[in-house]
Amino acid sequence: MVRIRHWVGLHPAARARRVGEGQAHRPYYSIRRPKQAVDQQTLQAIVRCRYDVLARYGRSLLRTYREELGKLSRVAPQDAMELQTVKPWLDRDERLLREHQRARLAELLPKSHVLQTMFEMRHELAAVWGRSMATREQLVAQLRDWCRRAETSEITPLAEFAR
Repeated sequence: MVRIRHWVGLHPAARARRVGEGQAHRPYYSIRRPKQAVDQQTLQAIVRCRYDVLARYGRSLLRTYREELGKLSRVAPQDAMELQTVKPWLDRDERLLREHQRARLAELLPKSHVLQTMFEMRHELAAVWGRSMATREQLVAQLRDWCRRAETSEITPLAEFAR
């Protein structure tokens, strides 16, 4: 829980503290404004909590999927019905997908620019910590670039995730 709070920027070094004597001993967290810039500490926290980061991104992607499906069902019901078949594959690692699943995603995702962008950005984010040969400075630069592109994508859930 502390690592998640650290990653989302509630506190750069969030840790549980005890309440004063005579009161119940419940931990509380200091809430500070999120960091405005990506640095090595941010990169380290994201790499350390990469599974939590991807799970959170996956939840955001599925929320966006539901919203996009609703919009698409009003405009193009046939496309919406076809997109329903790819839901289980959206938040999976691309390496775990079969060839026909990848082909189906490549065929259907262009019907929703928002979903296609979020799907591609998920794989780019996972690739940041998958580059073991890159230096820390290169990884920080790649993460900054990812955050910049996410914030300027005009896709609200993606921009919120990047912040």
